[in-house]
Amino acid sequence: MSELTHIGPDGTPRMVDVSAKPVTARRALAEAVDELIEVSVDEARRFACNAVVLGGRVITNTGCDELHAALRARGFDPYGTPLDEFVKAGGSAKCLTLRLDGEDAASWKYEKRVEA
Repeated sequence: MSELTHIGPDGTPRMVDVSAKPVTARRALAEAVDELIEVSVDEARRFACNAVVLGGRVITNTGCDELHAALRARGFDPYGTPLDEFVKAGGSAKCLTLRLDGEDAASWKYEKRVEA
């Protein structure tokens, strides 16, 4: 099993290293997802994608500068906070949350900010 594969409590993969997948599979994913942001192996090891999105703000572990630049270019406001001790235990920002407003609130309703 790849070192970047994280299995959730229910046994399903939560973050998967796709570097071993054929180029055709990676290309199909990129074509299926609008504005797919690729994350480097180094940032994946810092659980960059285990983020919390609050409106236009995206909270991640520190050390995810490439992801933050890509998010800024798309109108988001990324914020890094030191979560290395949680990463050692197999989690990061998203794992530290508790939804109190129901699953319906988890849908993406973010609208890009338009600069005046």
